[in-house]
Amino acid sequence: MTRRINAHLVCGGWWHDFDYARLQLLQLLSEHIEIRTTVASDFEDIATIEACDVLISYTCNVRPSEAAQQAIRSWVERGGRFFALHATNS
Repeated sequence: MTRRINAHLVCGGWWHDFDYARLQLLQLLSEHIEIRTTVASDFEDIATIEACDVLISYTCNVRPSEAAQQAIRSWVERGGRFFALHATNS
């Protein structure tokens, strides 16, 4: 039996077709039966991020609040995996 992986996808922002990107990323993730994915357009659902195994982001001009930044940093320090794609550094 394969271990379940809880993923959280943050996909949203400006100047791009995020609906298309979100669909493509979810289709790729759905090819792996062990991955279960939740979705948001920002980083503010701290409880969901803290409960996931991997955080995947595809954003443009979306910045986490100070509280979300601190929560994400603590989560990564505890072993959470953050896969940051396009423009997440904005």
